[in-house]
Amino acid sequence: MKTRKLSLPFGDSPILDFEANASQLTVLPCAPGEAPYLEWEGAAEPLVKREGEVVTVGLNSRGFWGALELGHYKMTLRVPPQLKARFSCEMGRISISQLAGCDLDVSASAGSLELRDVRGRFKLKANAGQIKGDALGGTFDVECGAGSAKLNIVALDVGEHRIHSNMGQVRIDLAPGLDVRIDAHTVMGSTRVKYPVNPKSETILRLEAELGSVKVGEGAGHEDVRHGDWPDWRKLWEAAGDLMTVRPAKSAAASPEELRQILGMVENGKINAAEAERLIRAISGQ
Repeated sequence: MKTRKLSLPFGDSPILDFEANASQLTVLPCAPGEAPYLEWEGAAEPLVKREGEVVTVGLNSRGFWGALELGHYKMTLRVPPQLKARFSCEMGRISISQLAGCDLDVSASAGSLELRDVRGRFKLKANAGQIKGDALGGTFDVECGAGSAKLNIVALDVGEHRIHSNMGQVRIDLAPGLDVRIDAHTVMGSTRVKYPVNPKSETILRLEAELGSVKVGEGAGHEDVRHGDWPDWRKLWEAAGDLMTVRPAKSAAASPEELRQILGMVENGKINAAEAERLIRAISGQ
């Protein structure tokens, strides 16, 4: 399938709003001297436009066959490493690597979120699926409906962090030597914390699983190639919070259990991505 490319018309402050019904999205930093762009494989052309400071990218299915086609879409975004962005994908996989000083709001209804070597603020949500992270540092607000959150954290901003799963495992590996207070518990399940904590620390990590397990351990040492010289996302983006576009709320939503069952059927080959989307929309009354 032919690969095509579109430039991303960012201004001085790179702010992105990305939405797709079904796709495999990879987000990487631009190479030195390289302009930001979107690269994709597929027949339909994504809609790219700029509204004020926000660049919006949309790739949405139209009905059953549209979702079937988009289920095989592969997209790559090359962006400035200091990026404020919202990524929303109904089904599929979102992979983000090597960004620094970023402010990310990433969500998927049924699929997986994967992050590697990223510094900034993370607001991550998967209704049904996995959230995985390696070599992450910053501020965390993570929510799993039916699935697991497995994060390797090498740095924590001072303040409160939250990682929660309705049904599944929360597994956190912390780099040695972090100054942190940990509040971990489950409603129905097991909790195990094997990490030296400071009960008076101003950095608080709150971990919870409604039905499942919470495990915290000490990960391997991490080589910081920048020796702590990472851009502070708060100085870059706290004042830009109102620049993001706001999507209308949906009238209803499938429950975490329903999404878990649908995702299981996709993984077992009983239904395809298009049929899964149709089920989700039917359950949600759309």
